[in-house]
Amino acid sequence: MGRVNVILVALFFIIATAGLANYPIYATWLMIWNGSDQSHWWKPTDYLGATNFLGKYKSIDWTKEEFIRDTIEAVKRAGIKLLILDLTNGWVWLNQRVLLIQKLCQEMGLKICIAENSNGDVKTFEEHCKDIWNLFAGPDAPYSSTYFRKEGKPVIVCYAIRQWFNAYRQSEGEYRSKFHLVWASGEDSDINKWGWQLEPWVGPMPSEDVVFVTPSVKWRNEEEFWRSSIAWLDYTFKLGLSKKPNIVVVGSFDDIAERNAWIPCDTTNCSKPMQMRDIWGRVNFNFYYRRVVEWINGSPSIIEGGVVSDGCYQLVASDGKLLDIADRRGKPGTNLVLSEENSLFTRFMLYHLGGNIYRIISPNFGLALEALREPSGSQTVHLWWNNEGDAQRWRVTRSGSFYRFVNLATGKPLSIEGQDEWKLVKIFGIRDGR
Repeated sequence: MGRVNVILVALFFIIATAGLANYPIYATWLMIWNGSDQSHWWKPTDYLGATNFLGKYKSIDWTKEEFIRDTIEAVKRAGIKLLILDLTNGWVWLNQRVLLIQKLCQEMGLKICIAENSNGDVKTFEEHCKDIWNLFAGPDAPYSSTYFRKEGKPVIVCYAIRQWFNAYRQSEGEYRSKFHLVWASGEDSDINKWGWQLEPWVGPMPSEDVVFVTPSVKWRNEEEFWRSSIAWLDYTFKLGLSKKPNIVVVGSFDDIAERNAWIPCDTTNCSKPMQMRDIWGRVNFNFYYRRVVEWINGSPSIIEGGVVSDGCYQLVASDGKLLDIADRRGKPGTNLVLSEENSLFTRFMLYHLGGNIYRIISPNFGLALEALREPSGSQTVHLWWNNEGDAQRWRVTRSGSFYRFVNLATGKPLSIEGQDEWKLVKIFGIRDGR
């Protein structure tokens, strides 16, 4: 190659790399372990009640090349550029399946990296690094150009508690030294997490580098650990984008079990926490997928014309106290109270449905405000599973600087401890500029 061509190539690389700093790279996890070769995990006709994945498959099956191709094409259409291949449940899916995915990603112009779990064993981690280097990331790997690099090194996503991750970073193995390590964990919150869950009492921790966004809310109680929430997806996206991060990890496309999923699928027959419901409270085949596409494109849709714009608010009573949640353990049926505490528990997502009718959802509970008429004729307001009923719909009117929310089912205003007029303090609007 001539000297001029070399200079041109170098300049192109510098310009392209510099451009990435201004626009997020969108990534998502893929559950490549979930296939018909794993009887413990897999069901032939559905997955935990969900069916009709991508409009054509009864069950997720990562052993089928057609399903693999269709899935990768679907995430690419959404705007995803980086696939995080989940090998945290075992190492037996390493060879042919990952190579096929890499080959398809090379055809489609996408990148991959691998997520692993060595359970804190540094020797096992070094062996995993060696496998990834030789098969997928090193110069002799057949599709090494597709492997994602950060700070000049290929990336491994370490699913680990902090102690394990620190041990991996401090290890000095030959192959470990070839990689840039990034961290994923369960509920433990921190900046620059690549997944896997968020503590619902903390939420996303915005960073200029990496942020994790998800529709999955996890509470440790008897009402099931995980639940899907469009409000949590919107909340985490908006806060996650607030610092213009380099990388945004969007849940796990096909993680039905732990509710990180945004794959188009039918969750009608799933349990209530696992149903994927839209802003109207309806089970919706592809609303989550379309919402992710909208966020990636920078323009989440709203229904115009409401007296209040869609977004996250605090509701402040005339005595200055905030609408709050009585029981902080995430349980459905929890009543509303007033408090002076400024926290995630006093933040609510408002969605306009048309005609100044709104639904009000607690993002970190994933539950909607619902009114109940007591036998005495009074009204109780609590948090409940999302549904289409009038008990979860509120007509909003404005009087000066205050708002009233009147429930469609009971005809009574949202009134807590005698307070039924509310000032709205906007945390953010769904359509506010980034």
